Formats: sequence, structure tokens, C-alpha cells
Amino acid sequence: MPVPRLLTLAAVLALAGCASTSAVTPEAARSEIRTARSAVAQAEQADAATHAAIALRTARQKVDQAEDALARADTDAAERLAEQAAVDAELAEARARAVVAEAAVAEVRAAIQALRDEIERNRRAN
Repeated sequence: MPVPRLLTLAAVLALAGCASTSAVTPEAARSEIRTARSAVAQAEQADAATHAAIALRTARQKVDQAEDALARADTDAAERLAEQAAVDAELAEARARAVVAEAAVAEVRAAIQALRDEIERNRRAN
């Protein structure tokens, strides 16, 4: 093999080796895990444990898996799992807030109906 071809082949192999290297730094993965933990905490404050237990449990499990991946130095998996955990936690929070909002709407509707009934009773009495 001539030298220029050999150098080209070596350069291609070197670039291929670089392409498989993770672009995610451990600090970036840790940052995503912190973000996911924060999202889980917000979901817990929104009472997701009561109103969206499955999504919250999934988020917690993915945070744990992300931490395990980081401990194995698999920063790509750690970041991906942490991002998924944050999304799951946000879903849990949204579901919990929706349940609370629906309950508030039902309460307002009941109050409106009570007022309507009162108005009707007053009309009949007069």
C-alpha cells in the first residue's frame, strides 16, 4: 500500500475512533440529574404521589438509573435517562395539577348550581 493511502486509512480510523467517544461530560450528566431531581421534587409538591403515582414512580426510577449509569461512567445513558426522568416528572406534575384543577372546577360548578337553586327558590317565593 502506498504511503498516502496508508496515511488516509490511518486518518479515517482515527476519526472513526473519535466519533464513538461520548460527547457528554460527567458534569453535564450530573447537571441533568440535578434538573431531574428538581423536577421530581416539584411533582411531589404538586401531590403527584396521590394524583399521578405511576408517572412519579417512573421519574424516580429513571433518576436512580441515571445515577447508576453515571457511576459506571456511561455519561450518555446518564444524561438520556435524566432527561427522560425530568419529562416524566413534569408529566406527573401536570397530571396532578390537572386533577386539582378539575376538582376546583367541580366545586365552582356546584356553588353555581347552589346559587341558581337559591335564585329559583326566591323567584317562587315572591
